[in-house]
Amino acid sequence: MEKIYQMANKWIVIVQLPIFLVMVFFPKTLLSIFGEEFTNGTQALIIMAIANLIKVGTGMGGIIIDMTGYTKLKLVNSIIRLVIFITLDLLLIPKWGIVGAAVAILVGEGGINILRLLQVYVIYKILPFNKSFYKPILATVVGAIVVLVAGRFLPYESNYILAGLNMLLMMLSYAGIILLLGFTKDELSLYHALTANIKNKFNQSFRGR
Repeated sequence: MEKIYQMANKWIVIVQLPIFLVMVFFPKTLLSIFGEEFTNGTQALIIMAIANLIKVGTGMGGIIIDMTGYTKLKLVNSIIRLVIFITLDLLLIPKWGIVGAAVAILVGEGGINILRLLQVYVIYKILPFNKSFYKPILATVVGAIVVLVAGRFLPYESNYILAGLNMLLMMLSYAGIILLLGFTKDELSLYHALTANIKNKFNQSFRGR
């Protein structure tokens, strides 16, 4: 179970990290698509990106707890999560508005997911990480550096074309590092199994029509 837990989490993190970079480095560009009045929410978007990264990065602790029959523990976690959200919403939203709501989500989701991670470790002695996680982390650092450097020569704050070009450079550098460092045999096996399953479902759906 530990290998599957770690591999699945790693694939999810690999997919999530570029999205995280886009939300952190291009929040104003993203929000301006919906209108200039939405650009005031850049801080909230960055906080939400961090919250989502913590949720994804801490693994599928909630799913494991559900699947292994720890219903009472699931109930306790749900109650804790609800209390945190209600308390922080009442305290922070009147003061900070949308940023307060984002902080409440960060603390609530981050806290409960870290708690689930610890619970899974205590029960099964497994973690969602292994030494191979340095690969997506390194790719993220390289992607961030590329945006910081390219942004000086291609300022993208108010230009969709330049923003898109910076995003492309960031994605290419991220993907390049991931491919350069490579995957383990187990990770490739999981990837092929998932893609084969998706193809089979697609073919079945197509034939059904």
